[in-house]
Amino acid sequence: MPLKKHHISTLLSGLLVLFVVSLVLSGLLGQPILIGYVETDSMSPALDPGDGFVAIPAELSGEIHENDVVVFQAEFLHGGGLVTHRVVGETDSGYITKGDANPIADQSGRGEPPVQNEQIVAKALQINGQLVVLPNLGALVETIQGVVEGTQLRLAGLFGTRLFLGAHGIAILSSILLFFVYIGLTLQETAQRPGREYERDSTRSTGMSSHVFVVAIILMLVTATTLGMVLPSTTHELEAITSDSETVTLNVDNAGFLPVVVHFESNSGSITVDPQRLYVPSQSSQEAKVVLPPPESADDMRRYLDERRYFALLPQPILTTLYRFHPWAPILVIDALIAVPFYLLGIGLLGTGRIRNRSRDRELPVLTRVRRMFRELY
Repeated sequence: MPLKKHHISTLLSGLLVLFVVSLVLSGLLGQPILIGYVETDSMSPALDPGDGFVAIPAELSGEIHENDVVVFQAEFLHGGGLVTHRVVGETDSGYITKGDANPIADQSGRGEPPVQNEQIVAKALQINGQLVVLPNLGALVETIQGVVEGTQLRLAGLFGTRLFLGAHGIAILSSILLFFVYIGLTLQETAQRPGREYERDSTRSTGMSSHVFVVAIILMLVTATTLGMVLPSTTHELEAITSDSETVTLNVDNAGFLPVVVHFESNSGSITVDPQRLYVPSQSSQEAKVVLPPPESADDMRRYLDERRYFALLPQPILTTLYRFHPWAPILVIDALIAVPFYLLGIGLLGTGRIRNRSRDRELPVLTRVRRMFRELY
């Protein structure tokens, strides 16, 4: 069955919302989420200040090669923040990086050690060796970020809860936005249908497809669920500076309303974590002890520890088995656990036909049409 104009509009609106959410999250989390941008001229003329780029997450970008432009967590550059520079070489100790406009490499006199794979958070998309540039994206990001942060603060104050703040709040707001976009497009399609003003249609050939309606709601739920697990996950950078083993305490906070299971995995050295799997109830915190072995050399001082979070919607042994298969496996199974029953329930309640909207509804106010639409669902 060919795609209808309404379905295409819904898809494009969803992609637009995803784009905006990516911009906002990039600013709030301080790292690129699908989209990134540069603030300085160190990468000119490839990237001028404010220009954006498509950021491929390190987990999906594959191997790093010379001439790749990467986003990495620096040790000393820009005070230890994120840096977007080009890989100009590789040694046994790591990658050599350099800004296109800089006269020397980051590792030549600038105090930055060779970049490790664990420091790389994203790789900029290139086509035929040329960066895909989004001109002047930075100004748009800062404007949208300001609006969204203001909205989050107002909602948090209005409802007296921190639920709308941070990454979790972005997931909730994006789901709400997607829902109202879909409802708005549906009402627009109903209003533009040809026919007489008070003509009634008793067939099922018009109206909103129940399959499309249920799938749209599922996409919102799955998006919010996935973001709620992916965004709080992180990689801890630890430094061993003494000749003896050190013990570091990690505080794991869970500000959400669902309990989470946290898995720790070392990316370098012989780090030991106790416990390796941590259950954190909702709106509480737990501690994990990390033992760092002494460094073997000056280049061996840095240690990296992955922290992966999953909603505790499955028994912990099952989550552990899925995690050992692949870190994304628990997320996919949890998403399916939400999507499949919801789809079956939705189709069971709505049927496989269409949710009708009588043509006389075109003359009613928008809020009245929304109320009637929901009454028809039951």
